[in-house]
Amino acid sequence: MLLLIILLPLKAYAQEGSATNNSAYLIGTGDYNRTSYAIGGSICYLFKNIAEVRTRGCKALPGTSLQNIYDLDESGVNFAILEADWQEQGYTGSSEEDFPDGPREELRRVFGLHEEVVMVLVRDDSFFQVFEDLKNKKLQLGPNGTAARETFELLLKQKNWSMDDFAITTEQNILKQIKALCAGEVDAIPFVTSFANASIVNALNECSLRSIPFSKELIGELVGKYGFYSYTILASEMDKVLKGHTGVLTVGSGLITYADMDERIVYKLVKTVFENLDQLKKMHPALAGLGRQYMLREDVSLPFHPGALRYYKEQSWK
Repeated sequence: MLLLIILLPLKAYAQEGSATNNSAYLIGTGDYNRTSYAIGGSICYLFKNIAEVRTRGCKALPGTSLQNIYDLDESGVNFAILEADWQEQGYTGSSEEDFPDGPREELRRVFGLHEEVVMVLVRDDSFFQVFEDLKNKKLQLGPNGTAARETFELLLKQKNWSMDDFAITTEQNILKQIKALCAGEVDAIPFVTSFANASIVNALNECSLRSIPFSKELIGELVGKYGFYSYTILASEMDKVLKGHTGVLTVGSGLITYADMDERIVYKLVKTVFENLDQLKKMHPALAGLGRQYMLREDVSLPFHPGALRYYKEQSWK
């Protein structure tokens, strides 16, 4: 699949929310500067066309991927936009550290959304050329529960490395991580983002940065082992940060919910999104190439929610 990188301004449809506000339907997303937050607001914009939703409202709720998994149902969050690796980790409970009580088998898929690029950023004037050059260097990660940290841990596992092979510091805000990298306070930042995220792209221009490539062997091992990763050939419009790459590691994201979520509401949300898909694609550039085949692809173990499956069967898609 060709990954087109479109640098357009974000349309701000997201609204600030709180998990304690039980009057509104809540969609858990990434932090305010993440693509998923804006897309969550865009879905809410369409969702409000449903009569039952209009009376309650719908809000995007910023947080981490791990937090969103735990907040589904338990803290009043009805849906969440998660990277596919976190969906799989939550449903299977494969990370005992993150899921000490075991699998979250109540998680259910609704539909797929945008892809994000997995990178490790360094300063352009550094001597680092490949991922292996970073061993024993100083890295800054997001906190537990973030996409970048989860992906980085999987990379280390595949290399038979551990966190002890690096000097690790933690910073919540990715924009501050980029500032620290530009200032020479750290050597590299593992990074997972959509290049359609204008605020992130602007931050990347703060100094001259580049992404060091993963070997084709490492990417092949990850794609072969984990169905939610893909090797994507770059478009000619690829941003200068990825200069020298011929392809990148990407991970999909999608909207999920929990098994006991009202089937009628899930059905109506899915119906509304697909009947207004062209409108949704115009609301955020990360969704510009979104299509039915990708939205229904089976790259994770989570079963579809009955409300979503009902609509797909009506359309003879499943």
